Amino acid sequence: MYRGQAIPELVGHYFYSDWCGGWVRSLLYDGETVSESREWLELGCYGSITSFGLDADGELLVITSEGRVARIVPVR
Repeated sequence: MYRGQAIPELVGHYFYSDWCGGWVRSLLYDGETVSESREWLELGCYGSITSFGLDADGELLVITSEGRVARIVPVR
């Protein structure tokens, strides 16, 4: 779940991915309903995503089986 400060509009969104497809998606769940489901096409294909992580500031990282670590950053 995103808890960072750099992209406040994403706070509370759950991020997930598909190992084979390499896509990244997110959703917002309020305990009863899912809203704001989105596929992040602008991130491109990362390959085989093994995990998500957080840096020291709570910003989202994407980790791949190829050893790549990418940070999700705002584009404004």
